[in-house]
Amino acid sequence: MRREAFAFAREFPAAPPSELRVDRHYLLCASRGALRLEAQGKVWLLPPARAALIAAGEPIQVAIPQPVITSSVLFDPVFAPEPPASLTVFDLTPLARALVTEPLEKWELTGMVPTTQLLVSELVTNAIRHAGLDDGDTITLSVEASDRALRIEVSDPGPGFAADEPFPDPDHASGWGLYLVRELSDRWGVERNTLTRVWFELDRAA
Repeated sequence: MRREAFAFAREFPAAPPSELRVDRHYLLCASRGALRLEAQGKVWLLPPARAALIAAGEPIQVAIPQPVITSSVLFDPVFAPEPPASLTVFDLTPLARALVTEPLEKWELTGMVPTTQLLVSELVTNAIRHAGLDDGDTITLSVEASDRALRIEVSDPGPGFAADEPFPDPDHASGWGLYLVRELSDRWGVERNTLTRVWFELDRAA
């Protein structure tokens, strides 16, 4: 019996470009390292903050500049809709932003949606890039609302860091995540036990 979808993770050594063609729609991301993908004359770099959706039967060129750990989900074309292109590359953080929107709308906290989406995006991106995730490791997003505040936690098994005052380099576009969390939230912090938890709270309007 052909399965509708299945997932797996694999580790690959560095390798020169080679053709990849599968008979299923293929969702691919690197949990460590990066991939170089080429299709229809266009080239994409696939670091941990991005994922690629490859249409069934479409050939693409894949190069592995350095050892990489990949996470993959393969979908039966009968089960899943046709991807919009032979190769589509997208950021993973929009998924995290979408996950927080539904509960906030349900709790009638739509005024908090833009700030919450921005800060969640920054924390999830930090976790993807800096937690050093191994095969099977996960990032967990928690959303809770009380009468007083909205609380968001992003947890990962990484080594953690001190919640010092974050001051980014104004000459660089990256490194602004924790600065935005500090400036836009009412409270924030980092907790470390078996997991690293970075959290922030936004007070509800009186």
